[in-house]
Order: sequence, then structure tokens, then C-alpha cells
Amino acid sequence: MNRVNKNYLIFFISVMVLVVIVAMKYNPAGYPPASTCMPLDLYLYYTEATPSLTAAVEVGDRTLDVDSVTSVDIGDVITIYEDDHIFQSLVMGISTLTIAVGSPIDYAFTTDAVCDIGLWSMNVDGSSTPVTFSIKSPPNIDFCIHTIGISILDASAMDDGTFGGRPVLANGIYFSREYQGIYKNLALIVNNLGFREIGFTTSYSAKAPAGQYGFSATRDIDDVNGIVLVLSHSAQDTFSVTIQDDLTVLDTFACVCNGHEKQ
Repeated sequence: MNRVNKNYLIFFISVMVLVVIVAMKYNPAGYPPASTCMPLDLYLYYTEATPSLTAAVEVGDRTLDVDSVTSVDIGDVITIYEDDHIFQSLVMGISTLTIAVGSPIDYAFTTDAVCDIGLWSMNVDGSSTPVTFSIKSPPNIDFCIHTIGISILDASAMDDGTFGGRPVLANGIYFSREYQGIYKNLALIVNNLGFREIGFTTSYSAKAPAGQYGFSATRDIDDVNGIVLVLSHSAQDTFSVTIQDDLTVLDTFACVCNGHEKQ
């Protein structure tokens, strides 16, 4: 091999290595192109009711026929799982055995679907018994989480030393992941500063004269940890936030996971 060909080969190999490195940076788990993946933006929730569908629904429907509406309240989050699909919306109306949802159904769910209904706002009292809010993947497909978003609304002013607008927490909230039956607790947070200390980008919103104070925090998992958090459907993995204090003084407190299905 002459010198010119050898230099060309070295250059070609170097370029290919660089392409692989970039691909692994932005596609670390070998995901399909973004155009083939359905995006998912899902609230973590605490399940209070699991009614069964008594009739199949069609795409575009806004009501569900169920076997019970016990413990279902207007404003609850409803999450429906079946096959490779997950649908999440808010309960907007309740009649005898019918639930109205805020956005049109986007999948033809059958009576085999799993339906979870409960709280999306984590402003609960977990001081005596901890309360866990979680999300899982659809039955037949993985959920790849890229970012975690936190939002708090409160009537009281906020700073780094408070949690929302209430005093620093005695016990704290913690994130956890269940992976193939093994639990990993990821972080304990007792004040607003704690979010920034573990890689969240945080911001505060001043209230309007008659409004609310706001706090938001976003964590890009890939940027902070160099990975994407994958919830396996086969292992029934979950991602959770557990509340260990009385947070009822907060107006709202929510956690949303942003990502996509892994084909």
C-alpha cells in the first residue's frame, strides 16, 4: 500500500470512528430514528382507582364506559395501557359508569386495557405513611426517559432554602427506579437547592399581583449522567418519586417524564 492510500485509509477510519462517537453521544442505546418513535410526556401519578373498561373505545372518543367510578374524581389523571400504547389525560366528567376525558382517545383500546386513575399533584401528606408517585412503560414496548421536569406552584415566596414556598423538609422526597425487580434510590431532596445540586436546571417565577409563585426544574439525563433511563416493559420497570413530608400547603407539585417509546 503506497503512502497516499495509507493516509487516505487512516483518514477514512478516523472519520468513521468520529461518526460512531457522535452517534453514541446522541443515540446511546441504539434507538431507531426519532421519526419512528412515538414521543411520550407523562405525569407520575398515585393510583387511587383501577376500573375496567366495559366497552372498547375508538380513536377520537372522549368517554369511557367502566365497571366502577369509585374513588374517581374530576381533575384526576387517567392513564391507559394496552399493547405498545399508553394514553394519558385528565378526568373531566363522571356519570353513573362513564368517565369523560379532556383529550380525544388516540388508540382503539379494548376491554383488556389497564386503566389507572389517581393523583398527579404530589402535594400530599406523606409524613406518617410515605406516598409514591410513579410511571411505567406500556405492556409491549420500553419507555426511554430523556428529561425529568418538576413544577411547583405556591402562595408563598420561594428561595433555595425552602421546598417550594414551605420550610425545608424534615424527611425529604426521593427519586427511585425499579429495574428488573431491583430498587435503586437515586437522590434525596429537602429544599429547592437540592434539585440544582443533582443536575436540574432551576428557575423561579415571581407572582403577579393576584397570582402564584412558581418553581420549575428540568434535568437532562443524558447531559448529567451520560445515559438515557430506559424502563423495560418485560421487567415492568418503574420510575418513582416518594413523598415523606406534609406537602399539602403547596398549591401543586408535579413531575413529568419526557421521552419516547423504544421500538
